[in-house]
Amino acid sequence: MIVNYASKKRGDEVGFDVLLGAEFRFPENDNDYLVYGIDEQWLRSNPYACCMTAQEFFNKFHDQVLIIHAHPFRKGSAPVQETVVHGAEIINGNPRHENNNDKALELCRRHPEYLRLAGSDTHRDGDEARTAVVLPERVQDSFAYKAVIESRSFHLWSPAFQEFVEADEAIRKEEAK
Repeated sequence: MIVNYASKKRGDEVGFDVLLGAEFRFPENDNDYLVYGIDEQWLRSNPYACCMTAQEFFNKFHDQVLIIHAHPFRKGSAPVQETVVHGAEIINGNPRHENNNDKALELCRRHPEYLRLAGSDTHRDGDEARTAVVLPERVQDSFAYKAVIESRSFHLWSPAFQEFVEADEAIRKEEAK
């Protein structure tokens, strides 16, 4: 378990909220899952969670945490396990990977109950500000972030992937009918 206290400290200094989340990779493949609605105590209380299969993890924790499939169709990823997530990134902004965001959007269209998110996947200078999840209010922790996402009161933003932002907005309008 890695908790980045330095990022939290620097965020506090400049007025930028740094929230705890986790990226899990389960033993059966190299797929990545973003987990929200946790804190350090949850992580310490579940030290072997990453040793489960994705389905075992979902079965045990699905009503406690929010599980989002990160870049589900990135080139080289294992097939998506559609029964182990609450949603998927329909926009992954990493410019060095074939993320196949169009396939992720189609996955979420097949599963209208899925939450549709965006992830910057920022790992190098120049990756930042390609995509974001815009919240209606400031949140202080992973639990509040989870609640806002589950309420579907957020919007996606991405100048680099505007067609996916527009597709998400169109789906939202259809869902509201």
